[in-house]
Amino acid sequence: MDDYLDERGYLRTDPTIVMTCDSLSLAATAEPLAGVQPKILGGTVDADWFEASVELSRLGPDRRDDYRAILARVLETTEERGQRLAERVLRGILGAAGERGTRLALLSVELENTSARRLYERIGCVERYRYWYREQPPLGC
Repeated sequence: MDDYLDERGYLRTDPTIVMTCDSLSLAATAEPLAGVQPKILGGTVDADWFEASVELSRLGPDRRDDYRAILARVLETTEERGQRLAERVLRGILGAAGERGTRLALLSVELENTSARRLYERIGCVERYRYWYREQPPLGC
């Protein structure tokens, strides 16, 4: 089917990786979040980062101001960096699922989200398969 759609000019979009990991093993490695010391960042969004984020998110021009306001609100709060909080939270969530009998966790991540992919690999997830969507080619192609 992919070859057929390629021949007709249909574009691949949103390539995604599906990863799995053993929830029971994560239950044994979960650690509490107590004692975390916050680090405050500059409180502004880098312009280049914002533009890249808007492009990656495929936000229309009418949504940019809303998105900027949401980011500003997030930056008004304290942010944590470099303490592996995302890893600890993810281990805790998946570990709790393992304690309740879930054997396998399935996580989907966009191909371009290398930070999340590294996190998932760090906790023991492995890639199982990839998928993508297709969009019709622009008229006149």
